[in-house]
Amino acid sequence: MKGFDPNFDWATFTRKNRILDSGVPYDEVGEEWQFEIDQKIATEQRVYLQLARGHDKTDRFAWWSLLWLASTTASRGYCAGVDRDNASLFRDSSKKLKALHPELFAAVEVQKNIVVNNDTGSWIETISSDADSAYGLNFDLLIINDFHAWPDEQFWTVLWTACGKKPGIRIWMESNALTLGSEGAHWVAKFRKWVKEEGIKLPKDDGKWWQFVPKGFLATWQKSQLKSWEATLHPSEYRRLINN
Repeated sequence: MKGFDPNFDWATFTRKNRILDSGVPYDEVGEEWQFEIDQKIATEQRVYLQLARGHDKTDRFAWWSLLWLASTTASRGYCAGVDRDNASLFRDSSKKLKALHPELFAAVEVQKNIVVNNDTGSWIETISSDADSAYGLNFDLLIINDFHAWPDEQFWTVLWTACGKKPGIRIWMESNALTLGSEGAHWVAKFRKWVKEEGIKLPKDDGKWWQFVPKGFLATWQKSQLKSWEATLHPSEYRRLINN
């Protein structure tokens, strides 16, 4: 079982049941662009989010991964990051979400490199580009953290080609805008362009993408920081990190 049951409204479930760090119900303070992303994660096979910093990307994918673990049976996933520290952000978010929702995720066990649901037997392992090897991986879900910062094209090539091993593999990617001209930006930009121009045209059963690339800053809860960031960041970095 590859989750999610299309007959169940997972987006509404998320809206009503997710609790944020502050202890406030998501339904009370969530914004429409967030609810739109939730709907697409629940219904689309491949999702690419390009959002400015501070837009709840890691916690969002961690939340949905815990739902995925609960709605699948003996399935495997990988959360891949730039390095081990980056990949561990997913583990830390999972641990936090379990603490915030003890009854909902009672069966979840967060280990050093693996998040597992002991009731369903499904698990997600964190891996990184400095791992010894990603060859031979076989999975049902692939989560990509901070794709804009990935230094290793070979690591991505191995993971991306593994996504063709069987139908129905879900891919959840998140990134910020690229620093044009930086090392590694070319191949990331090439893939992003393909998703935008060709990936969205693929047949549904061939892994059609939903891409979300808004211009500017959407998160109202951090807009009070914009002036201080603009005053302290280099203009090019502000345009990339904040204006997306």
